[in-house]
Amino acid sequence: AAMKMVTDMERIGDHAADISEMTVVMADHPYQLNLGSVNRMASETTVMLIQSIEAYIEKDISKAKKVIERDDVVDGLFDQLKSEIIEMIHSKPEEAEQTADMLMVGKYFERIGDHATSLVAAARELNEKELQFSPEAQAELAVICAAVSDVCDMACKSFINNDMTLAALVEPLEEVIDKLNKDIKQ
Repeated sequence: AAMKMVTDMERIGDHAADISEMTVVMADHPYQLNLGSVNRMASETTVMLIQSIEAYIEKDISKAKKVIERDDVVDGLFDQLKSEIIEMIHSKPEEAEQTADMLMVGKYFERIGDHATSLVAAARELNEKELQFSPEAQAELAVICAAVSDVCDMACKSFINNDMTLAALVEPLEEVIDKLNKDIKQ
């Protein structure tokens, strides 16, 4: 369960970096799609990630349940986004590339939500089995949790605000997460 948590955090960092990369790719052309669904996905997944980490640290079952409930919201928003994208492709086929990119961004947010839900499941398993991390492992986990939370927040804000400066900071931090993950697994 502990390794699953670390792997999920690494994947969240990967998806955050992917979102920032897509933000840069789409920067040359104003967004044509109404971003309501995607922005709500960004907000929901950020809250999910924070609550999943807090649920683990605080052993808070109610926060864990809220993460799972929010995952259903994110899944619904992704379905809504897909419908909006299909409509956009039909009405403005010349925007098909950007709308396909937007679908990828939505999918990355949806996957972040799934990984946050997996974090809750791994935390629940650790609690049920009464497993404890050593103080050193707790410290390492705290560092990677903070880094993942920061990278996810940065990716969301860079996308929502179309902020290239912030987007450029995501990948280097995600590389730090990869190194932390590798160090923890050794």
